[in-house]
Amino acid sequence: MPLTVGVRGGAVQSHPSLRYSHGLSGNPSAHELATMLACVGLAQNFAALRAFSVEGGRGHMALHSRYFQIRKYAEVFFFRVTYYAAETLQLQLERQRI
Repeated sequence: MPLTVGVRGGAVQSHPSLRYSHGLSGNPSAHELATMLACVGLAQNFAALRAFSVEGGRGHMALHSRYFQIRKYAEVFFFRVTYYAAETLQLQLERQRI
């Protein structure tokens, strides 16, 4: 499956979250990253097919519902962690000024 992916320059170098997630995945090459993305896409398609074949449209919509619930909690968790990190950094900076 042809998939064009870049791992140097642009957003990879300038966006901290993207840089972190790229490092978390082991700093893959462009080919390895394209392979990972293709696998994730295929897994999502297989999950949707399974939901349709097992329970019909209801199963597919339940899959979407779970996705949005997980995403909602992930966003709340991300913002809480970010807020805590910012508070911790602020305290460290204040201590250094004293």
